[in-house]
Amino acid sequence: MNLVIDIGNTRAKLYTFDGSTIADKTYSDSNTLAELDGLLERFKYKKAIISSVASIGTEAEQRLKAMPVPLTYLDDSTKL
Repeated sequence: MNLVIDIGNTRAKLYTFDGSTIADKTYSDSNTLAELDGLLERFKYKKAIISSVASIGTEAEQRLKAMPVPLTYLDDSTKL
């Protein structure tokens, strides 16, 4: 399972992928990512990637740093 997080100005979209299939789709407040805790309890992720058009709030950043899987930030400096 892999987690894809897209943080927008007001809400974040969190997609759980099992291979190329979307296994779960969850929405959360962009500043907190409160639903992330429940996802981490439900699924065993191997990797996660995050992209954001807005600054990441302190509470959301704390949750991301506590994730037990490798997290890649996708931004304008990411080599693809």
